[in-house]
Amino acid sequence: MNNRKHLIFILYDSVLNSVFQSQVLTPLLNRLSKETSNVKENTNLKITLISFEKNKISKKQKPIIFSPVLEAIDNNKNFNFVQIPKIPFIGKLSLIIAIKKLKTFLKQTSIHEVIARGPFAGFIAQKALPKNIKLTVQARGLGAEELRFAHQYQKQSLFKRLIFKFRYNSIKKIEEYVYGHNSENFTIESVSPAMKKYLIKTFNAQPNKIVIATKDLPKPID
Repeated sequence: MNNRKHLIFILYDSVLNSVFQSQVLTPLLNRLSKETSNVKENTNLKITLISFEKNKISKKQKPIIFSPVLEAIDNNKNFNFVQIPKIPFIGKLSLIIAIKKLKTFLKQTSIHEVIARGPFAGFIAQKALPKNIKLTVQARGLGAEELRFAHQYQKQSLFKRLIFKFRYNSIKKIEEYVYGHNSENFTIESVSPAMKKYLIKTFNAQPNKIVIATKDLPKPID
């Protein structure tokens, strides 16, 4: 009997993000090491990290933050890395290409579980995945509110204010769609109890669908 599992991790914020190694890559490699060494249960886990990147990252570049990914690929036959091009965010329409490309990739492989980090990755996954696949969306921030905070003290022209309002409303709708999801195989992994309360109050997230994260949180500072 083949007990091989295939976990797909979807990242929209790029592997060049400053928290990628500590909050994404390390937890994935820890899980891979733990589950593949469990001889009693005969478990064999394969992990594929799918990252949507504006510019393709090549091995020749080897930026400091990307080096751990290259090492993980070279040192572990059960870890794969796939880059999918993404276009600048201009609302839901800009995610259609990402959804189609993910669907194409998923048709070529078996899937046991999918983890999507953040609302954009969550939206793409919800649109691309078959309904019977287990999906966990990691809620680690608030896209629309973070955008509003970043722009609230900036002097902007009328045109830029209109662009900001459009982007803010678009992200808000995506978050409402993602976190308000209520399918049987859907889970939200919240970064904290406070975030959980916010998701329930703001996006009508179902309390029974939310768990509190433990594996990718930074260690407390003394």
